[in-house]
Amino acid sequence: MTNLLLAFEDVTEAINSDRNKDMMAAELAHRIKNSLAVISAFVSFELRQAADPCVPGYQAMQSRINAVGNLYDVIARSSVFGPVDMPAYLAGIAASLRSSLLGEKSTIEIALDVEPFTVSADNAVPIGLLVNELVTNAVKYAFPAKKGRIILGFRQRDSEFSLSVQDDGVGIDGSERASASSGMGTRFIDAFVRQIGGTLARASGAGGTTITVRLPTSIVSS
Repeated sequence: MTNLLLAFEDVTEAINSDRNKDMMAAELAHRIKNSLAVISAFVSFELRQAADPCVPGYQAMQSRINAVGNLYDVIARSSVFGPVDMPAYLAGIAASLRSSLLGEKSTIEIALDVEPFTVSADNAVPIGLLVNELVTNAVKYAFPAKKGRIILGFRQRDSEFSLSVQDDGVGIDGSERASASSGMGTRFIDAFVRQIGGTLARASGAGGTTITVRLPTSIVSS
């Protein structure tokens, strides 16, 4: 009987310890998210006073900050530094991009086609920043008439996963994206793709552009 009671006490202590760790992790994620929100607010203040040539740079900076902040928002709500839910994560990034780049009256739509998988927090950071860069490029260059649709995709295909950003814009050859292909944003994209062990492919024509990043199965949490 004594041994049984001791076993119950050990299990209870272990459960309480795990709960405390989860609470501490969630609290840390919440604090990081709030700190990034403060930084984003400072950028917004500078953006309102910036000269026209500086505006795109401030907007890009803010969207990158918001992309990372959204990851920590997902982590804080999950109460643990564990797998990140991709539908919730990409939905948050899409909402942030709508707010920072488009505004309520925009006729550019950002939609989702995301299957219910989870990835580790370490992989979620470069994925979020990669999506941020690709969508920002589409918003800037794909729609001269300021009207169109962007679809964020995350799906399993046979033995691999694919992350995609598809637009129905003018295509790379018919936009400024061709001349912007050697810019800082493109170098960021290449770096994020390498970080997650992916390969990038572009397909573009009169009906729009699709950027697809093929990812190894190890990107997904078991």
